[in-house]
Amino acid sequence: MPDRRYDQEPLRESEPFSRSALDSLSAHIAILDESGTITFVNKTWREFAVSNNAVGNVAEGANYLRVCDAATGKQAEYAAAFAEGVRLVLSNQREEFTLEYPCHSPTEQRWFIGRVTRFPADGHPRAVIAHENITERKQAEEALRLRDRAITASSNGIVITAPKQPDNPIIYVNRAFERMTGYSAQEALGRNCRFLQGTEREQPALEELRAALREGRQSKVVLRNYKKDGTLFWNELSISPVRDKAGKLVNFIGVQEDVTRRKKAEEELRQSEERFRSLVQYASDIITVLGAEGTVSYQSPSIERILGYGPEELTGTNVFDYVHPEDAEQVQMVFVETLKNRGISPPVEFRFRHADGSWRFLEAVGNNLLADPSVSGMVVNSRDITERKRAERERTELLLREQAARAQAEAAQQRLRTILDNLTEGVLVADAWGRVVFANPAAGRMLGTISGETLEDLPDLWEDFQLPGAVTRCARTGESIEARVSYGESSLRVRLECLVEDGRHNVLVVMQDLSEGHRLEANQQRFLANAAHELKTPIMAILGAAELLATGEDANPATRSRLLDHIFSESRRMQRLAEALLRLSRVGWDLREPNQEIVDLREAGQRAAELVEPLVESAGLRLSIEGESARVHADPEWLQEMLLVLLSNAIKHSTRGGDIRLRASNSAVTVEDEGVGISSIELPYVFERFYRGKGSSEGFGLGLPICRELTERMGGSISIRSQEGVGTAVKVELPEADLDAQDTNS
Repeated sequence: MPDRRYDQEPLRESEPFSRSALDSLSAHIAILDESGTITFVNKTWREFAVSNNAVGNVAEGANYLRVCDAATGKQAEYAAAFAEGVRLVLSNQREEFTLEYPCHSPTEQRWFIGRVTRFPADGHPRAVIAHENITERKQAEEALRLRDRAITASSNGIVITAPKQPDNPIIYVNRAFERMTGYSAQEALGRNCRFLQGTEREQPALEELRAALREGRQSKVVLRNYKKDGTLFWNELSISPVRDKAGKLVNFIGVQEDVTRRKKAEEELRQSEERFRSLVQYASDIITVLGAEGTVSYQSPSIERILGYGPEELTGTNVFDYVHPEDAEQVQMVFVETLKNRGISPPVEFRFRHADGSWRFLEAVGNNLLADPSVSGMVVNSRDITERKRAERERTELLLREQAARAQAEAAQQRLRTILDNLTEGVLVADAWGRVVFANPAAGRMLGTISGETLEDLPDLWEDFQLPGAVTRCARTGESIEARVSYGESSLRVRLECLVEDGRHNVLVVMQDLSEGHRLEANQQRFLANAAHELKTPIMAILGAAELLATGEDANPATRSRLLDHIFSESRRMQRLAEALLRLSRVGWDLREPNQEIVDLREAGQRAAELVEPLVESAGLRLSIEGESARVHADPEWLQEMLLVLLSNAIKHSTRGGDIRLRASNSAVTVEDEGVGISSIELPYVFERFYRGKGSSEGFGLGLPICRELTERMGGSISIRSQEGVGTAVKVELPEADLDAQDTNS
């Protein structure tokens, strides 16, 4: 075997320059002979061996192949592969061999690339091994791969453009872009991003985007873009410039995010807020936000319409300062309870001071939202119930009036029934078919009938008068019928009057016993049958109005008030009739002589005039007292009643602006008016009880009969003169007082 040291010595001597050159390289260089023994290493190789505690293994004279074959652990696979590559080169099977492999130390991650190159020397195969540290490149490649995977996997669309090329075309898009837009990469590459804008090329955000592209800076805008199928989507686009080491712009990277849902939510929120503002602004209720102490932090605009305050006028004030003192305690109690229990408070009614100083009734409900950071207060909804409270008050008043009217009507009806039940005259009401609607006890005794029977069922009591036929005729024609009939040993006067109510024709039948034993009583009470007729009309009106009120079919306060006024009016009419009846009853039943005294007619007239003065003023008339003092013998009470009747008639039948005169002269007093007057045909009947002239709808026809009864009982007389369209004068003459005789007697 030749001496290798002898063979290698010339090589070392012939390559001093090469060694120096190899030592200056950054790559780890070693030369192997055909057996794999290291014959040369450069400086970088030696330093690496020293730093990694491997000098003995890889120094000159060591067999590199055996070192690789002996490797263990994670590096064994790469060492074996590299040793196999060295053998292939040394055996002339390959010209060169390259392998990238990790070579990590305990303190850092490292990657190397090993290259094996064959070259001949003195006819013997040799191999140059070069290991180069490629850690930075591997790390950069790994970072690029990681970045590429991140871009590919990103949910945001990624676009890269080339601004140096014409029209800044797209050179890369990721899969998220394809999903977001519906365009494939092939359809997007080479085009400007504006194709996503469709026809909307004048969006406000585009000016900012174009300026950023011109200036090569970052920008973020929101654009209306369109997918391939034409669907609109909102694209939040962020662009960033990419520059090379020299600072020159090479690319733009755009990150796209589909914010359609967010924009839709923002729009819905905007619309919701706008609706809320509109609801609050135009709500009929007042919306107030209060702090825990009752301090006002917000008032809706409706407060100005309801309470007269500006929306900001009460801000910072305490709401309880405006609550009526009588209601403040109750309102504060509900407020405190709501603060404790949270949730919605029960409704509370109270009075709140208006800006003009008046009070308005409010009904309020509170909702404790102090814990809600978006509100941080108690929200109070208040509505104006002033009109409702007024209506409730009016309904209460109407109800009281209704109850009073009903009681008054019932009392009047009871009084009428008592009168009718105690009459000696028979009173009967029959309808147009002859059915008996009403009969008082006297009529029952006279006819032997009760309500509900028909007149045809009665026995033929009166040979000279057919009652059923007379009732039918009276109901049909409306004429009054009066007749005298024989009734056993007695004689009866029968009078029929037609009563028309709501289109129904009933007939009132009054039967008076004219026998000697009843004559005086008949004269005293004959007018009561007519009184029953007079009372029936207001009673029916009262009952009709009361029934409407009782059914409650019409809750209109105006209608209810009108019905109540009607009840009171008819009740007052009944009261006047009752007073007239009482006067006549006193005249007819009171057998006492008048309490005659010496009375001054002028003074009596003055007192009567003072009592009717309000009626004179309301009628727009003028009343004067004329004449001198005139003394007569008269009952002062009866004289007062007579003068009141005469003055009332004059007022009632005069026209507005006319004059009424009360004149005292000698032993007479005269009441004159300038009213409508009485026709010559009717004048003879004015002193008959219950006589009323044609067309007269007021009074009961009792005033003048009362005056005549009283005058005659005092020993005087009464007379009347009248002319239609000119006026009427009633003169009462009484016994003149003999003053000389009175002085002598004294």
